[in-house]
Amino acid sequence: MSAHTPVFCSIVPPHLLEHLARSSNAAVAAAARRTLAA
Repeated sequence: MSAHTPVFCSIVPPHLLEHLARSSNAAVAAAARRTLAA
């Protein structure tokens, strides 16, 4: 028997992604830039 893993989906507004793309956290900034480029 396997554990149930819930799926989490959300829509992040572009203005929030643009803010995150300027984050001092390199991983957060890179993820936001990849999402904006998609």
